Amino acid sequence: MADERGIAVASFTRSATRPLDAAALVPGLTAFTAVVAAGFASGGYFPSAWGWAALAFALLALLGVLAGDRVELEVREWAAVTLLAALGVWTLVSVLWSPSAAQPVLAFERIAVYVLALLAVLLVCRPGTSAGLLAGVLAGTVLVSGYGLLTYRGAGRLAGPVGYANGAGILAVLGMLVALGLAANVPSRAGRAVSFGAVPLLAATVHLTFSRGSWLALAAGLCVALLVDVRRMRLLAVLLLACAAPALAVWLAGVEATGDRLGVAVVAATVIALAIGWELPKLQRAGMGTRGRRLAGAAVLFVVAAAVLGTLAIAGGPGRIARPLPSGGDLDGRLLSASSDGRSAYWRVAWDEARAHPVLGGGAGSFAGNWLLLRSTDLQTQNAHNLYLETLAELGPVGLALLLAVFAVPLGAVRRARGHPAATAGSAAFAAFAVHAAVDWDFQLVAVTLGALFCAAAVLVSARSAHEGTMRSRGRWIGGAVLAAAAALAIVAQIGNSALAGSRSALDRDDPARAAQLARRAERWQPWSFEPLEALGEAQLAGGNVSAARVSFRRALALDRPNATLWLELADASAGTARSQALAAARRLDPRGLGGTPG
Repeated sequence: MADERGIAVASFTRSATRPLDAAALVPGLTAFTAVVAAGFASGGYFPSAWGWAALAFALLALLGVLAGDRVELEVREWAAVTLLAALGVWTLVSVLWSPSAAQPVLAFERIAVYVLALLAVLLVCRPGTSAGLLAGVLAGTVLVSGYGLLTYRGAGRLAGPVGYANGAGILAVLGMLVALGLAANVPSRAGRAVSFGAVPLLAATVHLTFSRGSWLALAAGLCVALLVDVRRMRLLAVLLLACAAPALAVWLAGVEATGDRLGVAVVAATVIALAIGWELPKLQRAGMGTRGRRLAGAAVLFVVAAAVLGTLAIAGGPGRIARPLPSGGDLDGRLLSASSDGRSAYWRVAWDEARAHPVLGGGAGSFAGNWLLLRSTDLQTQNAHNLYLETLAELGPVGLALLLAVFAVPLGAVRRARGHPAATAGSAAFAAFAVHAAVDWDFQLVAVTLGALFCAAAVLVSARSAHEGTMRSRGRWIGGAVLAAAAALAIVAQIGNSALAGSRSALDRDDPARAAQLARRAERWQPWSFEPLEALGEAQLAGGNVSAARVSFRRALALDRPNATLWLELADASAGTARSQALAAARRLDPRGLGGTPG
């Protein structure tokens, strides 16, 4: 194994020092484009962004299967793709017991994007390109986070362009871990400097999101990096040096968190980081003796102790940390609070659903309705803010087992990948994603999940053996046919989702006629879903056609009867006894009443 790792590292070093051909740039450009496109499309949360992404990945994978000289995927890589696809199929099968067909189909469409993305990058990655794949992730996170900082106005938590502060935070954390891992391991001096220089901007982004889970995920990722890296002392030295510029950026971001001054602060910290990164090779050549190791260990203990004591001092003691989240604009108080911010209530309802449906779960998307029925607070949410518990609640033990297996494959490949320049960065970032997914809904944010999957792919590629594999001609054509079918399905899904999104946009523009037209188009492409009928009813109601709206809402309820929102909309389009009955049905499904915003 050691010889194979040495061959892989030597191959990477040669590829990094010679001119890159076009094929070598494809993985990085794919990762960069995907993270940026999804990041600027509200994190890829809405279905209207999925069809184009699935189509692009399907075509890239098709090119890799049909045009590539060799197909190098090994057993663990096929396992990762197959298990993720199996999770998607199981999600789709839950249509049979889910309250509505719409949510399982949408969840399947999202997972299909992930399957095609993972397959595509694995197919186009060649020896020596895994670090380029990670560089694409880093560049994408820097661009998205940089735009967020540039447009931040100092009011509340930084969320743009992802649209969700915790999502923006974990995306920046993925970038930070990739940057630190590459800075410690890539052979190029310029590559190290650029990677190191990206850390202050990303650190400032994480700070201004005030995302406690993101900092927790960062700590977990750093621990994994130290466990994985074969030259821990060198990595430790890099991490200690990395504290200076990001700390300056975070401090300045807290003091001057608006406008041009924030930009100047981040630029100054970046210049310092670039200078430090440029000198990293000298540190590597100098090495660390026994005395240096002791000093480094003492420095680590000092930094950890100072961080803990400083946090307690700023918070006002352990008692304040244990208190609920402060209200109003006390964002620093929020950052230092140990409150679950309502998550414990979400988790309790998800666990109750898992106990009520111990074999199959309640069906994909069932948590949202179950929350309205059983919630003990006025908080409104679509997700349980815990991927693992929500999967157990909705898809049962089979769904959870498939999800854990998907995560286990790349993490299980870390041991074989150790020593490769991309192994530390990829495994640390993917581990941070796995940790953060336990406290938030990252899996629903395509930009975040794609970034994590690309990091997992880098680990899998780094763990490849020295030999290359081939695919028979028959296998190529079968694979090509499957991917062509996937591309066609992506087009169909995109037509329906785009029409539905257009209907809602038209209604927001006070154009009910256009909204109704697009809703009918969406219904033709999505006959299983209640959403086009709901959009049609809303457009008809806004246009004054109350009787037609009533019919549309009733048709929507035939597809999703336990939907409190639909009953409430039917009540708006009804009168007398019919209105009272609709309101009563809505109250049975949501005893605390509708309100708030999705979380």
